[in-house]
Amino acid sequence: MAYLLNISRGLAYELVARGELPAIRLGRRIVIPRVAMEELLGTPIH
Repeated sequence: MAYLLNISRGLAYELVARGELPAIRLGRRIVIPRVAMEELLGTPIH
């Protein structure tokens, strides 16, 4: 996610913590749904 948005990993975690980036927590992992990524980028991800 951070790579696709061209931001640092730390900033990606911060955006998730602030609720600005939709995410699902699976145990200790934080997962960004594909649909959310496509909406943010405005293009389908293959």
